[in-house]
This record gives sequence, structure tokens and C-alpha cells, in this order.
Amino acid sequence: MSYPSDNLLVVAPKFDDVTEYSLAWCVKARNEIFPYIALIDHLDEDAVWEKVEKNLDRAAWFMHYDHGSEYVMWGDDEKPLIDLSRLGRLAGKRVYTMNCSSGKGLGAHAVEKGVLEYWGYNDVVSFTTDALEEFGEAFNYGIVHAIIGDLSLKDVVEEARENGYKIADKLQAEGKILAASCLVRDMNILHVYYEGGPPPPPPECRVSRMIKNLFGWNGLHFFRMIRQKLFPETLPRAAEFSFFILLYVLLSVIL
Repeated sequence: MSYPSDNLLVVAPKFDDVTEYSLAWCVKARNEIFPYIALIDHLDEDAVWEKVEKNLDRAAWFMHYDHGSEYVMWGDDEKPLIDLSRLGRLAGKRVYTMNCSSGKGLGAHAVEKGVLEYWGYNDVVSFTTDALEEFGEAFNYGIVHAIIGDLSLKDVVEEARENGYKIADKLQAEGKILAASCLVRDMNILHVYYEGGPPPPPPECRVSRMIKNLFGWNGLHFFRMIRQKLFPETLPRAAEFSFFILLYVLLSVIL
């Protein structure tokens, strides 16, 4: 398999305890794949949009390790690095994320924005500190095996999931029940979006589901962009909930 560039853009902020762990996992992954692909590093304080943007066009692969939310990959300055408005900048790339929930939002719209593949998690990712090495192995498996094996992400996702389950079995046998449970759930919410692939999971929110049924995924995407502008995800969820209640009332009156 050949790609338009040999570069992989590696992005990993470090601004709290969680990102300190994820940065360590990211560095381990980039060190394993370094002999197989050229890397452009944006780690720690360099993981901000103003710096990353300058190198986006040089890379065929984009990798982001924590933090995430449905419609944002966060930067080291705790500001959005990639959000819905910037998702199109990843067009033509294979995107690998190890962050919370961005698969559910950004991943679901990645293909329509021209992204070739989007590896993401459709809910909050969890781990325990008594099994950091094992979680790192599970989270890194996909990108390491895709690059070394010259494979696409969809070719390795099920193998990565099965590997995660095997690690969870090992953790359970060692008595690390919570760690095993967290890892199983992480593997369950892992999804790769690509052209012709499985559709995104249906929205869990009743209002979102109604909008999707009435207006389709593009309509849902439009309303979520409005929500994102009015209520950035750094604000309390109560504001976001109020927006959807208002929208529900308006739709009820109109329809």
C-alpha cells in the first residue's frame, strides 16, 4: 500500500495527569514506528493549533493522544485543536486518535469531510493506573501494526480489539478486575470510520435521534454546529441540554 506522503503528524499535549500518561503512550508508539515512517512531532507545548496547522499539508497520517470530546480534539493550551470547523483540514489523511468520544462526533462526519479513515472511541475512554503499561499496549496497537505492516486502519481494528480483550483477560487473571473491565469497554467503543464502512452508531439522545430521523445526518450535523458555536464544550452540560430543549420545543411547534 502506498500513501501520498511518508509523514505522520504526531500530536500529544500534556497539561494534566491524564495527558501525562497519554503522552508517554504516544512517545512509546512513535518510537516503535519511527524506523518505518517519517514523523513530525508536536508534543507537549507544541501541540497547539497555531503550530500544528503549519505542518498539516505535509502529512498523510494524523495521530492525536488525549484529551478529546465529541466534537473537539484538545490542544496543550486547552483550546480546540481540531473541531467541526477544522475537520476538513484532515481531508485525504488517515486519522488515529486515542481520546475520549471524538469518534462519536468528529469520526461520524470525517468521511464526508474527505478523511480516508478515522480511528476513534465513541464514548469516554477509561483506564486505571495499576495497569498503565497494558493500557498503553492496547491503545497503541492499531497505529503500530498499521504502519509497520503497511496496512490501513480498517485492516487492523478487529485484531487490535481482540488483542485488547486478551490483555483484559490477563488483567482479570491477575486480580485487576477494574482495569480489565475498563479495557473491555474501551475496546467495545472503538470504531473505524471509512468510505463504505459500517454506519455511525445511532444517537443516544432522544432529541438528536428525532433530528436525525427528520433531517438526516447532515441536518443533525448542522444543528450540532450551531450548538457548538453557542455552547462550547468547556461550558457546563446544562447549557447544552437547554439548547436541545429549546430546539425540541421549536420543532414541536413547527411540526
